[in-house]
Order: sequence, then C-alpha cells, then structure tokens
Amino acid sequence: MQALDTGKVREELEKILASPVFASSPRMSRFLKFVVEQTLEGKAGQIKEYVIGIEVFDKPPDYDPKVDSTVRTEASKLRSRLSRYYETAGREYAVVISIPKGTYAAAFEDRRNGQPEKTWPRRWLAMVAAIAAVLGVTVAIWRLSRSPAPIARVIPLTSYPDLEEHPALSPDGSRVAFCWKGDIYVKQVKGEGLAQITHDPAVEDWPAWSPDGSQIAFVRGGVVFVVPALGGSEQRVAESEGRVVWTPDGTGFFVNLRTSRNGKSIFLVSLATGEKRRLTFPHERSPGDVDMTVSPDGRWLALVRQVARRDLYLIPTAGGEVRRLTYDNVGILGLAWTPDGRDVIFSSERQGSFRLWRVSAIGKSAPGKVPSPTLVEGVGDDARYPSIADDSKAGTQRIVYERHARDMDIRRAELVGPEGTARHHLKPSVPLIVSTRTDATPSWSPDGTRIAFQSDRSGAPEVWVCQANGSNPVRLTAFSGPQVIYPRWAPDGSRLVFSAVTGPNGNFESYRLNATGGTPQRIIRPGGGSMAHPVFSHDGRWLYFIPGPTEDSVEVWRMPASGGEAVKITHDGGFRPEESPDGKLVYYGKNGTHGLWAIPVDGGAEKQLPVSVTMMHWTVTSRGIYYIEFPENPSTPKLLKFYSFQTGKVNQVGTLEGAVSPDYPGISVSPDGRWLLYSVVSSTSSDLMLVDHFR
Repeated sequence: MQALDTGKVREELEKILASPVFASSPRMSRFLKFVVEQTLEGKAGQIKEYVIGIEVFDKPPDYDPKVDSTVRTEASKLRSRLSRYYETAGREYAVVISIPKGTYAAAFEDRRNGQPEKTWPRRWLAMVAAIAAVLGVTVAIWRLSRSPAPIARVIPLTSYPDLEEHPALSPDGSRVAFCWKGDIYVKQVKGEGLAQITHDPAVEDWPAWSPDGSQIAFVRGGVVFVVPALGGSEQRVAESEGRVVWTPDGTGFFVNLRTSRNGKSIFLVSLATGEKRRLTFPHERSPGDVDMTVSPDGRWLALVRQVARRDLYLIPTAGGEVRRLTYDNVGILGLAWTPDGRDVIFSSERQGSFRLWRVSAIGKSAPGKVPSPTLVEGVGDDARYPSIADDSKAGTQRIVYERHARDMDIRRAELVGPEGTARHHLKPSVPLIVSTRTDATPSWSPDGTRIAFQSDRSGAPEVWVCQANGSNPVRLTAFSGPQVIYPRWAPDGSRLVFSAVTGPNGNFESYRLNATGGTPQRIIRPGGGSMAHPVFSHDGRWLYFIPGPTEDSVEVWRMPASGGEAVKITHDGGFRPEESPDGKLVYYGKNGTHGLWAIPVDGGAEKQLPVSVTMMHWTVTSRGIYYIEFPENPSTPKLLKFYSFQTGKVNQVGTLEGAVSPDYPGISVSPDGRWLLYSVVSSTSSDLMLVDHFR
C-alpha cells in the first residue's frame, strides 16, 4: 500500500473534526488532533500515556497513569467515535484514520489501496456528454428550485457559569426557557438576548411554554405558577412535585403528584376549574411515573415509569391502558415528541452513558419485545432533557438539550484518636480513586489490602477492584448497561456480592463473583424472587438482603450463603442491612425515612438508634457505626459522626466536603479503623446545546 500524502490525511482530519460525531466533543477532538499531528511529524514512538495526559488532558506533572486511567478510558471512547464516524458521515471517504488497540499512535489507510480513480473510455464520455446536453436545462431548473439539505450541527447555546438546566423551546423555536441559579431565564436561540423571568429567592424549575408562546409555567416548591413570557405578575394555578406540561389547547396541565409513600402519578388539571383527573396508576411501592410529555395532537402522553430503574410508556390522554415502549430498565432523563408526533426522543443510559435515542410511538409492541430505539447520531455523551420545536419561518427543526457532566472521585481520610472520645477526629482527605467518570460506593476488603467500588469509567457501571493505595484498578464485570451497585466482600476476601438491575420489571438481582474476576453467578433466592443489597454475615454463613420493590414489602431477609430457605427478619420496613460485630443484631434503615434501627437476628422488637442518617450513608465497624449527616443546605460541609456501641452516644468526628453527594451513597472504614473512604463530586458542568436542522 502506498504511503498516504500528509495533506490528504490533514484534509481528512479536518472533515472528522467538523462532523457531528466530533464537533460536540472538544476534548475528544483535541485528543484526535494531537495523536494525528504527532504521528505525521514522525513522533509516533513518543506518544505515551503520560504525554497524552499532560498535553491533552492538562494533568499535573506528578500525574501517574497507573493510578489515573483517564487516557485509557478516553482512548476507548475515541476509537468508538471514529468507528461511528466511518459508519456514517465518513463511510464514502477514501482516507481512514484509526487508533489501533495497543498503541496511541494514529494509523492511516487508503481504501483504494493507492489505486487511482477509475477513468471512463472516450465513447462513454461522449455518450455522457450527449445525455448531459439533453438534460441540461432540466438539471439547471432543478438546481435553482432545490438546494442541498442543511447539515445538522451541534453548537453551544449557553456557556454561563454554574448550571443551565431543563431547557424548553418556545413553540416557534426562536427562544429557550431554562433554569439558572434557581431562577427561570429566557434566551434567544439566534442571538445573545437574555431575560430573567423570575426573581423569587426560592428555587424555580421545569419551565414550560404555553401553546401560543405567550406564557411560561414553572414549579416553585411544589406549586405551579404561570408568568408572561416577557416577565411580570405570577399566577398560582396548580400543584406538581415534578415537571408541568401544558395541554396542546392551553386549557390545562399535566402534573406529577404523590399518590403513595414512595411514588408519584400523573394528573390532568383543568386551568379553568382546578379539577384534577388521575391518569396513571403505577405500582404503589415503586417511585411511579416521574416524567411525561404530551403528543402534538394531544391524544397521547409519553411517560417515564420507574420501578427500580426506568422505561418509557404510552397512555391515551383520555384515559386507558398503558403501553410499554422500551424494556431497558435503565436511567432516563427527559423526553420529547417530534413535531410530527411519530417518534419520542429521550435521554437514556441504555449503553452506559446518557445519550439521545429515538423510538417510534406508532404501532404496537409485543410484551417483552424491545421496540429497537435508534441512537440520535452526532449528539454525543452526557445529553439530557431534550426539547424540540419546528421553526416554520426558518424551515428547520430544532432540538435543544442539556449537556450535563459530573465527575465523582473516591477520597481517603485518616481517623485518629480513640473512637467515642473527645480526641477522636478526622484528618483532611486526599483523592484516592480518580477518573473523569463516576467512582463511588467503596468497600474495603477484610484484610485491608484491596478496595472494591462501582465505576462507569469503561462506559457503563461495573464492579472494579484496586489496591489499597488506589493503584492497579481492574474491572471485574462486563454488564455493559444495567446499573450495578454496592459491591461487598465475603469475610475471607475470596468473593464479592453485589446487585444489578437485570431482573424483570426493573428489579435488582444479586450476584456473587470471584474477587479475581470471572463470570458473575446469580444468587438464587428461594421461590425465584429478586433480591438487592446482599451482604455477608461476619462468619460468612448467611446473606442478608431485601427483595425487589414490586415483589413484596421492603423488609430485611436472611438466607444461607450456600442456598436454602429465607427468613424474614424485619416486619415494619427495612433497607440495606448490616450485621453487628457479634452477629446478634441486624442494623438497617427504612425506605424514605431518616434514621437507623436494630433488631435481634433470632427475633424480638426493633429499636431505633439516636442517629440522623439517610438509608445509605453509614457503615458498621467493630466499635460502632460511622455515618454522614447531611444539613439542609446542600453546599455546606457534611458532618461525619460516630455512634459508640459501648456508650450508646454520638460524637462528631469531623466535617466532609460540601461536594459529598447524597445521590451516590456508601462509606467504608478500613478493618484497622484507620482510614475512611467516601465519594465526592469533583466537578459538574451543564450547558445547553443546540442542533439546528434536526431530522
């Protein structure tokens, strides 16, 4: 194969960087440009992981690739994007740029193997010329009356400090309303005009345009208000604990209201009378119907229903049976109808990262059969809450979405002084397990030499294990999509147990896994039911767990680790159990309630402990229970506290960063009681992105 001309390679590089697949990701474009230019300059042998980390990802000089897997993770994503590009926009191009596995240097290929383009014989050229002469007038007329279809491109719409969230395009597509700094703002799509619509100290959310574009509805503290689109006097019109959606005729709203202890349903509210009509009836023990959008003709409601995870459903707005659109049981963040009413665009992590997908809302899907959503090409990762409008004046369709990225890392802090005394305190923390993605729910091994944790650094949530100093991270599972949570060690350190959303109806299943890798084995619960949050007893003979949310009340159960009959331990609610050091008690939280309880394993009355903690942010040690107390203000430092088994009292051990998130739970203390592990949000960004000429 002939060597490729560097000019042709650079020309192909510019095509790639301008394509929708790469234009939406400046960091990925920077990565590709660096390795291509270095290779063309004859420096392929110098393109090392450390060099890329410093030059592309702005890592500090003490960056250690053995600890920080950023480059390896991003290289995998870069190879995927290149493959996607050559399957779409670049499928006809002769020059192919790739990054072969095992290297970071670029490779270049000529699909024609260096052969010139085929030439035609003179008689064929003459014939073509004759035909062209006959059709010339027709071609000229066609060219004048028809221009090439504009190319869809992703461009930033906002880039303000803090977070711009929950965009809503006006009906004509000329303006976008969104949440910023707790207020509602409106910005021109073509231009920089920005207007603040609300000014209340409370937080406003979920802006929604009236069908004629004259008003904006929004939610403040569970109450729906309507305000003129240019700002002005507000009118209270309804209540909602989530999104508010106008009916297409402007006579009412669809709202979210709580209908059980744990879940919400969708209601239709009349703007004239305030009358409410319930439309959906999800399972009472599930979170229920958490999001919705109405079809352009007003006949159908697309909704997001959550059991353990989420899926899309359809229901007639006049009332009736729900019809399931997806069978993914994954996270979904936002949905919107296309203007023609044929498809629903939604944000889903069905392949590990939140991207935009399209699914047909026409026809019927058989029970259990996936309607095959298709990826919206060119949008990229971290895409949430789409909004679509048909701009008839410009002759184009627009989509605006929120690009939201959050990086979570695991930090380590030293615990010093006798537990339960005035000298018991926490030293400042340092980063331990770090990547550009989510690393959470750490768990020390019984011998203190390893840490198990959940991470999506490979593109989807999986179980990982690393050394105690955070080095040598190794991925142990390959579910490639379903949510995987809370790995816990067997007492001898040989195995791990964890849960994954792989069961029917979005339920969790539990698995055991060799600590060195291999195929996870499902733990069979007696009767075949689902189970979540498995944890070993201290002697390794028992597994404690809770059932899936749609199969039974949420209680703590126990079964032999080798299999056998399960016994219910609690009878008034129980969540995420842990055994006491002597094996006589089980500690647990309760779904939707702050606090911890203890109950004898062999039977007896439960007792509430004097602690204020969420269901997840606590751990049992040999001398007591460490837990995180979250103040009302989410930005203020969190408190680390310790409940002593010996004294029955609580003392404050220290403060943790305000960036500790209640969304990703789990803390762990090393077996020797010296080290605390917990997760923090290292960075968060959220900007609005625009796709013009969306199809």
